[in-house]
Amino acid sequence: MEKYNITIYSTAVCPNCAKTKKFLNENNLPFKNIDIGENPDAVKEMVEKSGQMAVPVIDINGEIIVGFQAGMLKKILGIGSGADLDVLIANGAIVVDVRTSGEYENGHIKDSINIPLDKLEYRILELDKNKTIITCCESGSRSGAAKNFLEANGFTKVYNGGSWNNLKESVGGGTCAAQ
Repeated sequence: MEKYNITIYSTAVCPNCAKTKKFLNENNLPFKNIDIGENPDAVKEMVEKSGQMAVPVIDINGEIIVGFQAGMLKKILGIGSGADLDVLIANGAIVVDVRTSGEYENGHIKDSINIPLDKLEYRILELDKNKTIITCCESGSRSGAAKNFLEANGFTKVYNGGSWNNLKESVGGGTCAAQ
């Protein structure tokens, strides 16, 4: 894996800063955190780099990202399929959650469809082969199996979104006002 020099400009009260740090920690990527609330001199540096007065600002080897954007982070860091799943969702992709109905009832992505993996074979006709489909589950294993099954049955625009929790967070990315 390529070595990344990652710096995050954040504040202690910014939920999108927390999401960014959680994302990096979950992917075992070390980073330097600069809390601009505790270091006012860093605000000038952040604005010079990004042109923005919003956090988080993420500097990855000189490439600047403003706001928590999981798809962009994955693309730059070479994580997952490289597809910008949050953009696909914003453009109408269908999220198919292949967890059991009990797991789904305990929490799921808004507007997702629950088709448990063991029922997918019987419910495949509910899905449109012309639509972009993103599969998700608890960890990414069942959604990977679902992706392979759909592709074997003629679906061409299918992505494994992995964990529904991580996918849920990428859908709601954004920035916080720097205070």
